[in-house]
Formats: sequence, C-alpha cells, structure tokens
Amino acid sequence: MGASDSRQCEVVFSNYSRNYTLRNPRVHLESGQYDTAMPSTLRTSEYGSAVFSKTAGAARGCVGVVTYDLYNESTKRADKKIAGMFSVPFDYNLYYIWHGIGVFPINTQCNSCLFDIMKNNEQRGFVRGRAEGPTLTYRDNDVTLTSAISNCSRATMTVEVRNR
Repeated sequence: MGASDSRQCEVVFSNYSRNYTLRNPRVHLESGQYDTAMPSTLRTSEYGSAVFSKTAGAARGCVGVVTYDLYNESTKRADKKIAGMFSVPFDYNLYYIWHGIGVFPINTQCNSCLFDIMKNNEQRGFVRGRAEGPTLTYRDNDVTLTSAISNCSRATMTVEVRNR
C-alpha cells in the first residue's frame, strides 16, 4: 500500500467527567469506511476508540463526525450531545488535516449537515483547527472538551471530556 493509499484516523474519546456517561454513539462519514466501531458506552474514567480509513482505490481521504449523548447520571437524562469532527484528506497539496469539537442540543443529528457546520461554518457551539495548531478547548456550562490530532496520514484524534 502506497503512502497515498494509507489515510486513516483513529478517534479516541476519554471520559474524565465525574457524573456523565457517554452513550449512543453515532458516526457520519463523508468519505472513508469503518475499520472498528466506537464503544456503545463510556463511563467515568473509561476511554474507547474507532478507526476510520479511506476507501481503497478512492482519491478521497477519511472524513467525518462522531457524536455521543452526554448522559447525566444525577438527572438520569441526556440533554446534550458532544461531537468530534475529523478530516484526513487524500491530497495534502490541496487540503489540511482538520479537527473540531463541540456541544450541541440533544436532538442534533449526526449527519452531513453537522459535519458541514463543524468544518465550514462560523464557530458557535464548537471550535475547530488544523492539525499543526494548538490543542483545541471548548467550554460548555457543564463540561470542558479538549482535542488534538496528529499531522500525519495515519492520524490519531483525541477527545477528552471533563467537568467544567
């Protein structure tokens, strides 16, 4: 497999919050495919990951968004959704590696609309940045999210969830 065929992104979610469980993961891929799936639940002090890769023979990278419901163990309900967006392109001469994180209303769908908002729109409810930039931090009323992504063809994106 040549360098241009090896685009992939491992997405790692770590739950360091005291009273939230990450539940009901959803994934939308603009391009690429699953190699492994996200864990269905991440309790306090747990982490989990999934690997996404470009489709063999396609001149596109692996690009998408992952969401989890933010389930409050005290109230026994999920009022918010957290999201992590990643873009590991096929052609580094034309595109950069991007990532983003945010907190959204619970009814937000994990689809191409959410991906487009996080990749291209004004940053409201989320932050985004390029791989060579600093670690991203997004603070909501209840949680703080941080994210970093490596700047390579086999990128790793980390998303950490903490109480604010």
